Amino acid sequence: MRTSLLALLIMTVQATASPVPDFPFIAVSGQASKEVPPDKATINFTVLCHDADSEVAVASINKTLKGLVEGIVGLGISKNAITADNFFKWAVREKGENFTQLKILGYDASREVKVTLSTVEHYTSVVRLILATNGVTKIDSKFDSSSRDKIEAELLASACMDAKRKANLMCTGVGTTLGDVFAISDRNFTTLSDFIGFGHGLSDSDPFGAAPLPGLGEEVPFFVPAKFEIQASVNVLYRLGSTVKREPTK
Repeated sequence: MRTSLLALLIMTVQATASPVPDFPFIAVSGQASKEVPPDKATINFTVLCHDADSEVAVASINKTLKGLVEGIVGLGISKNAITADNFFKWAVREKGENFTQLKILGYDASREVKVTLSTVEHYTSVVRLILATNGVTKIDSKFDSSSRDKIEAELLASACMDAKRKANLMCTGVGTTLGDVFAISDRNFTTLSDFIGFGHGLSDSDPFGAAPLPGLGEEVPFFVPAKFEIQASVNVLYRLGSTVKREPTK
């Protein structure tokens, strides 16, 4: 019985053993970033309508969307650049005590729309048209570069060099040499026991570096930012090399 219990304990320890490397190692991260001018943009918004009659609510969305498409195309944008997906409809009910659902008061219907601009030439005109249209909500715009893939590849290489530079400095500080790379990833280390964790890197903290647009106003400026930032980051596990022998201080 004792032998069986001991064997079970050994198996349990082995099964739950930490995946942390069983050799001396150093974990470092490297970063690189670059500001680039945007040359394309994406505008997302939602068309939302309410009516006591479900059919009227849906018809209102179609009418609003048709007018927007005609207006955007009239600005010189291809109709193929406009997509309308994710149609939603839900009942709006009267609220009773303890938030109980009572009779239906009407219906809300919405549709998500995206305008993809291959250039930023007409960005301001399109945004003004969208914001001036009743029944439009949840508007945001995002800027990007057609050279993103090339830029990210360059930044990734720079981030790797940055990680190696940091690792060499740390090794020099503790009197050891830097060994081979054991693991590398563009994902963040959450804990060392997770090795290369969850949490996406190689991207902007805010995708394409853009913030939601403010409300419509006569004095509100709409413009394409001169530059936005693209970032890259890597996480690397290096083996530690031999200890450097130092001459005793006299």
